[in-house]
Amino acid sequence: MGRIPQSFIDELIARADIAEIIGSRLQLKKQGREYKACCPFHNEKTPSFNINTEGQYFKCFGCGKGGDVFTFIMLHDRCEFPEALKILADRAGIRIETETDPRAIEQHRKETDWKSYLYKLNDAARKFYREQLLGDAGKG
Repeated sequence: MGRIPQSFIDELIARADIAEIIGSRLQLKKQGREYKACCPFHNEKTPSFNINTEGQYFKCFGCGKGGDVFTFIMLHDRCEFPEALKILADRAGIRIETETDPRAIEQHRKETDWKSYLYKLNDAARKFYREQLLGDAGKG
């Protein structure tokens, strides 16, 4: 399978009504332009889970979880991004488009390699500074 173009993901997000999708999984109460519900990610009696339909995002002010429709599906359904993409595409009746252009796939691979390098570099810096901080704490 080829890479899924960002334009396809953007189109899927634009077609997805976050309140409708979350409402199919939770009982929502409309408050003005937004919706509220009890958060499915932690135990609560007073709703702190908010859905902003204009921005197409959710936020729980109790546990701090938030994000777009993909994030909600991944958290709620306990799945990875490709599965969430398939759920949304099936719901919208859209066939998943993949990019098969070898140049685009190679460019994506290079970008992924670069990101991987940056993560490794960041982790090395984290370890270095942690050792420096812990080393100084023991000398005091």
